[in-house]
Amino acid sequence: MMRCEHVGKVFRSGFMGGGAVTALEDVSFSVAEGTTYALCGLSGSGKSTLGRIVLGLIPPTSGAVYYGDEPLADRLRTRAAEQEFRRHNQMIFQNPQASLYENFPIRRLLEEPYRIHAAAMGAPDWARILACLEKVGLGADLLDRYPAELSGGQLQRLSIARVLTMQPSFIVLDEPTAMLDPTVQVQIMHLLKDLQRKERLTYLFISHDLDLVRFLADDVGIMCRGRMVEQGRADEVLSAPREEFTREFIAAFDGF
Repeated sequence: MMRCEHVGKVFRSGFMGGGAVTALEDVSFSVAEGTTYALCGLSGSGKSTLGRIVLGLIPPTSGAVYYGDEPLADRLRTRAAEQEFRRHNQMIFQNPQASLYENFPIRRLLEEPYRIHAAAMGAPDWARILACLEKVGLGADLLDRYPAELSGGQLQRLSIARVLTMQPSFIVLDEPTAMLDPTVQVQIMHLLKDLQRKERLTYLFISHDLDLVRFLADDVGIMCRGRMVEQGRADEVLSAPREEFTREFIAAFDGF
């Protein structure tokens, strides 16, 4: 479904771009339709940068991203094409409050995708919106409340419901449970797995938590300092890693 070929990213700063930081170097991987590919690594390894490149939120310095046989750059060439791409390819953040405007009631937040994608989605479809709320375990009683009145788990469920209203096919999950307590983490992970099966979703799952990766991922890529160190089937890589860094990374996590 989606693949990255030799993707690199250099961030430049200072006068005339004199300072340069290499965030990604020659990264290639692919995500099959209906599966979960996990990007793992320490903080600063380039996972989140890669997730944003995959969604066209920032451009790569080198290499390319493809959806099917079509370069991502072609899908962003016109405003209409970009809106269609963004409607079907979404991100769920580790901090749901970052994507939910705190001064809007929940009702308005759920209508927002229809405002942004009015040409494709039309007027708010409240039958669909309420169905999406039900899919994530929330009810219509929340509609007139505000984000500050909801728990962290409820906010993340709301973020997922709002994404579902756009009928996505591909979702980048950027540490989606990192700010939740362990009990709620388990609930959200089960919800994501269940939704993937029912909605036929494809996930790019960004995480440093190997227990969550073992639960959700079909395939995994281990990253270090902007490079893909090792990748393959999740059960094989995590049980019998070939590379020394992968072995050390797993041992450090399992021994914590």
